[in-house]
Amino acid sequence: MNLIIEHLKARRPGLAQNTYTTYARSILRLRKVSADLVPKEIDKYLETLPVTTARNLLTALIVFDGERIARLDAWSKRHERYDALAASHRDQQSMSDYESAHWVSWKKVLGAVKRMREDVTNQKLFERGTTKADHRLLSGYIAMSIHSKFQWRNDVPSIRVVETSTLATNKKHNYFVLSVGKFIFHDFKTATIFKRRKQWPLVLEVPPKIVAQFLQETQTSVVATTAFRETNLESFVQGPIAMDNI
Repeated sequence: MNLIIEHLKARRPGLAQNTYTTYARSILRLRKVSADLVPKEIDKYLETLPVTTARNLLTALIVFDGERIARLDAWSKRHERYDALAASHRDQQSMSDYESAHWVSWKKVLGAVKRMREDVTNQKLFERGTTKADHRLLSGYIAMSIHSKFQWRNDVPSIRVVETSTLATNKKHNYFVLSVGKFIFHDFKTATIFKRRKQWPLVLEVPPKIVAQFLQETQTSVVATTAFRETNLESFVQGPIAMDNI
């Protein structure tokens, strides 16, 4: 995978690290279908996917395989087709069969938050020492509780929960600082654009009422967050309730 990432960086420098990683995973996924990325074999696989997924895989192919002019033209034409289909779905406010089958309603999201709150309360996780599994539940509960009241970016899989801004200085990570109710984004897809605008790192504030409500619901304080300091939410967000479905 590292060799693929280096190749992508050479082909398209200046992208966010997360973008290179996503593209590399896409190429590995497609190579399982066709080791030599044969267009006909790739086509058959793409037809089984949601249009947005197929389009995104083709974006990775265009970057990775761009030095082969004939194949670049083939990938570009296919990308245009899937991009048009995706735009059509957006314009009609419609979902593909795959999206309909995997759609998570807002009611279910709120139900999941309620169940996590009950688990946190019943297990008294804010009052005792915690295990690694407890960290995941606590972090997931905080993330989903706030998300259910505040719409954030899709960069959330790389969020780390910390107590104070002094713990949010690593420029390779994104953070939520509980003491001030702020998301701090260093590494995200359009980071280079925000750097040029001198708006980096990107800081998104959570309305104080939401933080106050969260603390009241959990009957806890910022001090309690010591238990899950520097906890990465990636494994939680990639679970059954995906942020893209919300």
